[in-house]
Amino acid sequence: MSKTDPRVCVAIPTFNSAGYITGLLTYISTQRPYRIYVLDDASTDDTVTLCRKVPGITVIAGDRNVGPTRNRNRVLGEDIGDILVFIDDDMQWRAGNMMATIRKRFTNPGLGALGFAIFTTTGKELWFGNEWESNPLFFWARRPFTSPLKPVAHNQPLLDVQWVLEGAFAIRSDLFKSLGGFDKRFTRYQEGPDLCRRVRQKKYTVGYTHDLQFTHTKPLNIFRLRHVPLYLKSGIIWHAIHRGKVKNQV
Repeated sequence: MSKTDPRVCVAIPTFNSAGYITGLLTYISTQRPYRIYVLDDASTDDTVTLCRKVPGITVIAGDRNVGPTRNRNRVLGEDIGDILVFIDDDMQWRAGNMMATIRKRFTNPGLGALGFAIFTTTGKELWFGNEWESNPLFFWARRPFTSPLKPVAHNQPLLDVQWVLEGAFAIRSDLFKSLGGFDKRFTRYQEGPDLCRRVRQKKYTVGYTHDLQFTHTKPLNIFRLRHVPLYLKSGIIWHAIHRGKVKNQV
């Protein structure tokens, strides 16, 4: 990988986003990455048709809905260059330059993954894993979803953290492939902390930067009642992998 000009690929997982994905595609296109993939999880609206009309976009359309984790892994087997960036379809550019940020931060050979700052529509910064990683079942009970960052951490250009949200982050492509992508046992929730834990097990660091910022445009739905079984299942799986006998199983 060239330290000054890595081949950056962007993967946008999506489902039924025809009403809002165009703005994100416009921003990503202006950045002129090496490849842009839209990973469609069997949308029932016009998402696939709309995205295929955008020049430079490769659409990987799933024939069945498999959930966010497996959908992200649809990019495995594709040409993903040197750095792979995941941006969720409901993200909107807020500040910073994606390519400049990646070129700057990934000159550090020890950096494995890099999370970008994510804000709510009201300007609150979504939190990342600077504590409680060993207790994912109690993430939401132990602290609010928006991070009470210490004043010294606000707008700090780079923080060394335990994990970052999978909705807007970058990872070394060879590392992502060697890890087998996201663990498909996580249908939803904990796939980000799990991937970052495995990145750190490979002796890489996980960073978080304010150099690039996005706004999460949809209401936070983490507490939907129908998601509770998935959340509990994911927490149990996380503990089985990282605290039990099947540690390091992928």
